[in-house]
Amino acid sequence: MRKSAFLIFAALLQFNMQGQDSITEFRNRFDVVPLDLNSPSNEMSPFISGKTLYFSADRRQSNGITYSEKNSEGNFYDVYTAEKIDSIHFSKPSFSGKWSSLFNDGPVCINEQGTAALVTSNQKDYSFVLKDPKEKQQLKLFYATSGNKEWSQPELLSFCKGPYSYCHGTFLGNGDAIIFASDLPGGFGGMDLYISERINNEWTVPRNLGKKINSASNELFPFMCKDGMLYFSSDRTGGAGGLDLYSLLLKDSLNSGVQALESPLNSGSDDFGIWVDGEGASGYLSSNRKDGKQDDLFYFYRILPHFEKEIRPKTRFCYTFYEEASAASADTSGLEYEWDFGKGEKHKGLEVQHCFDKPGTYPVQLNIVDRSSGELFMNDVSYDFVVEEPKQINIICPDTVLEGSATVIDASTSVIAGYTIKKYYWTFDDGWYSLGMQARHKYLNSGLHRVKLGVLAVNDTSGKEATFYSEKKILVVKKKSKDTGCIDHGRKKKNEFPAPQLFRHENMPQYPGDANHPDTGEDSNYNITGLNELKCTSG
Repeated sequence: MRKSAFLIFAALLQFNMQGQDSITEFRNRFDVVPLDLNSPSNEMSPFISGKTLYFSADRRQSNGITYSEKNSEGNFYDVYTAEKIDSIHFSKPSFSGKWSSLFNDGPVCINEQGTAALVTSNQKDYSFVLKDPKEKQQLKLFYATSGNKEWSQPELLSFCKGPYSYCHGTFLGNGDAIIFASDLPGGFGGMDLYISERINNEWTVPRNLGKKINSASNELFPFMCKDGMLYFSSDRTGGAGGLDLYSLLLKDSLNSGVQALESPLNSGSDDFGIWVDGEGASGYLSSNRKDGKQDDLFYFYRILPHFEKEIRPKTRFCYTFYEEASAASADTSGLEYEWDFGKGEKHKGLEVQHCFDKPGTYPVQLNIVDRSSGELFMNDVSYDFVVEEPKQINIICPDTVLEGSATVIDASTSVIAGYTIKKYYWTFDDGWYSLGMQARHKYLNSGLHRVKLGVLAVNDTSGKEATFYSEKKILVVKKKSKDTGCIDHGRKKKNEFPAPQLFRHENMPQYPGDANHPDTGEDSNYNITGLNELKCTSG
């Protein structure tokens, strides 16, 4: 792994499509795409503020003057900006002279309010006069403020002292605290993450974030997200390769641990300098995954959206039946009402409730008998009652399937009232995902499994997008033994270890239901007028 004076410890990873029996399925929740502004030079540490992208690059200057490192094959890094057109397209990058010196500059970090900035540089100060050439290789943190749309000249932070590096700063909250990387003595490894707070307009002595975050290796390029998640890069053991990206929920650090980001955010190369949007659904990072040498900028986004509203499938269809003419009469005491729903299911009463197991057409018969004489008071009245297919997310598949057999799962009958479904996302609890109205999946392990179907729908009135989901349980049973013709219940020989859980994905997304959503599986209110004044409403 190459190193420069800029302490860059830094493959377009292909979208990892995998299949089972030619079934299109995948395991990655994210896709990674290179930016259009990448060049033959190195670009690193993207940061978005408003619609402006800040990054560092060792490009040759258009003015013909390029500064190179004496002991390195590369040029010095400068700060560049580009305006965002869309997620991967930007305007032509511009050299930022305000935050660039004669030596290495960047990364840049700006607080949420856009009023303060941190920039890393190995220039002693921004006067362009080296007072002590021996210190030019040490990275320092500089602080700038914004006023009248102009940034002040960056000033060295007060705690940046001694022959140590202070770099890659990120703001916390409103900007009164910063986290950065440093090789201060007393740490746990080469570079550790530290925190400093501004109290009474003075920055406190840096405090190490501790061994829960820092390791015996290097921790670099921290980024603090709005949701309280701290991201950083490390070359610690156990990673995918080189520098890897990690996260920790800093606001709950006692109960949470450091987690490596999943593929393809991490690759076998150096992945670092991440910027994440407030919801954690997309962002930017730098990596040399393309060829293992050159750093480029990449956009990443979550393929599977966060599904917000749960639509629980109806399992019973209940209605209240009554005879309208008699209900309006003042004298019904001498009459007995018997409702016949077939298959021996009868209910007595002027008003009764009956539940059907599934949609379909059902014959309903009403007999009205004179109690005193026992004779039929009114001729039999029959009515074909239709239980309509509900407007909901339907997961059509067998309730029980064989282990190792491909199962077709279909959503073509799904309808959401007031919405038009645009996209379908299938999530299986063994780590696989699929897209489209129909999916095929093979479960390799017996037991009770859960399949989730999430949909992206557009409101027919407002045109706004919304996400819904439903789920279904599937029982996966073992195939019959070829030797005995009996079901294999999993008894094992002595010293026989269980087979590994193939295709396991530990970071399955969880989609919480919305308790306030109007459709929670209860029946909607129907008013249906029957023949011969029969009436029914759902109950």
